[in-house]
Amino acid sequence: MFDNNKMKKRELLWQGIVFWAIALSAFDTPVNFVLNIPMSHWQIVADWIVAFIFVIDTLFNLKKFGLKNKSSKKDHNDHYSKMHFAIDLISCIPFGAISASFPILQFLPFLKLMRLFKLYRISKMFSVVGHLTVLPTPLKIQFMATISMVILHWIACAWIFINPIVVDVPNHSQYIKALYFTITTVATIGYGDIVPHDDIGRIFTMCIQILGVGMYAFVIGNVSKLVAEADRYKEQAKEKVHSLAIFMKHYHIPPTLQHEVFHFYNHLLAQRLSENDDQIISELPQALRSELQIYMNMNLIKNVPVFKECTHDCLKKIAGSLTQVYFSPEQNIISIGEMGNEMFIIGHGDVEVRLADGKTLASLNEGHFFGERALLEETKRSANVVATSYCDLYKLEKEDFLKIVTEYPDLLESMKRIMTERNQTK
Repeated sequence: MFDNNKMKKRELLWQGIVFWAIALSAFDTPVNFVLNIPMSHWQIVADWIVAFIFVIDTLFNLKKFGLKNKSSKKDHNDHYSKMHFAIDLISCIPFGAISASFPILQFLPFLKLMRLFKLYRISKMFSVVGHLTVLPTPLKIQFMATISMVILHWIACAWIFINPIVVDVPNHSQYIKALYFTITTVATIGYGDIVPHDDIGRIFTMCIQILGVGMYAFVIGNVSKLVAEADRYKEQAKEKVHSLAIFMKHYHIPPTLQHEVFHFYNHLLAQRLSENDDQIISELPQALRSELQIYMNMNLIKNVPVFKECTHDCLKKIAGSLTQVYFSPEQNIISIGEMGNEMFIIGHGDVEVRLADGKTLASLNEGHFFGERALLEETKRSANVVATSYCDLYKLEKEDFLKIVTEYPDLLESMKRIMTERNQTK
């Protein structure tokens, strides 16, 4: 699972590189085409770099999906057709850089047209965005904004293409004017200071006006959704706390019990994404639920002192062996004289270590652990451990612990060191 996660991260990182390479081509190629601008030195270098990225991506897809005939009975998403491979291969060729490097080739019109093959890869941008569910919100917004800018850029280039280029006006001014017209039209503002003067221009303008309404709604709607999702669980938590407060006020719950309720709920919010963590994964198969539960437990125990130096695999083994148990105030967790077979980690709450006469030896709270001597020695409990509040504990059985330390002896050394430090402070 861990190696698979690393592989997924590398794949997503590569998809991000491909995304920005496509974005660069999507900005650079159309504007050079419509304005007939000679490529500068940095554009030639960038063209070769993008071509190299496209070649690697084509080989990656070829290796991942294999080359199948279009008539293959497999799902089209699960194979790499010969047609797609051929188009991808052509789009890898840096026609712009080649023609710019060899001036004699600049007069061949088909090379200029062949540069547009790169724009086929724009469809790959949307396949990259298909992974957005696993990306942080800032990256999602960044990718969506980039795609929106590419669309606006294309519309501006198309406006330049259907309108005659004014010879005595600088290229950048013509582009800015076209982009200004595009944004005001798509945003449904339309000042009317730039208007089409022929039927083709009017038809084109009507099309982008219709496109603009949908695009404007799509972008605003999705950005609003992303922002709302980022704070969804916080808002749900606030509503739950408000509902709890009303509930306890209605039923005249004593202040001390109210404090316990809010204290426990704050613990849940600190340790979990929401109070519905178990419900979120409830529809998954049992094997997947168990695996996810292990990672949820790892998040709970990773800061416990005795486990801080554990490797990822060791921590995963421990988390998979934990059992969650609950205790009420004044309930005995450990009793004097009983044979110890487990240790406890405090997830939430407070406990006291007491002698037979009721004298308190120590008070422990969240993040502390106790009963660890029973994991290392055949011994009876020498003190009572009593819950002094509503406690959420995690129990590690001796049998499971001994299996883990045979595989990860560093855990045993860490446990012995902690016990020695405790004995010295007594």
